[in-house]
Amino acid sequence: MSADSSTTGPAPGNRGWVLVIDDEPGIRRFALRVLESAGYQSIEAGDGRQGLGMVVQQGREIAAVLMDLSMPGMDARDLVHELRRVDPQLPILVMSGYSDAEVAEQLDGLGVSDFVHKPFRPRDLMERLEQALSRKTQTGTTP
Repeated sequence: MSADSSTTGPAPGNRGWVLVIDDEPGIRRFALRVLESAGYQSIEAGDGRQGLGMVVQQGREIAAVLMDLSMPGMDARDLVHELRRVDPQLPILVMSGYSDAEVAEQLDGLGVSDFVHKPFRPRDLMERLEQALSRKTQTGTTP
């Protein structure tokens, strides 16, 4: 990974890189700790444009993206669209404190792998991430 990216370092098991995109530092730190404890390496971005740049730069090294629904600079719909242009197979999980119905309406038809309701429990995040990665491995697609 590049020198300008913030990482948690090699994790036991080296299960791949997960990019966490959220404008709230506390949420990013919590997600990074959960991912690291599960054997993933992680990289973080504070907004959609920075996260998109990391995916473009790192390419297939990133196994999945965990992103917030509401961030300044680039909305979730635009970010998912751009991420899909870079890598149509990339598992994308969206986090939000909004209700499931509100999120479903905003993300309808985008091909998002899953939704994680904030605040989330570590187990819930990992189950959804594992399912998204498993679908990618089994079918070659994520949505």
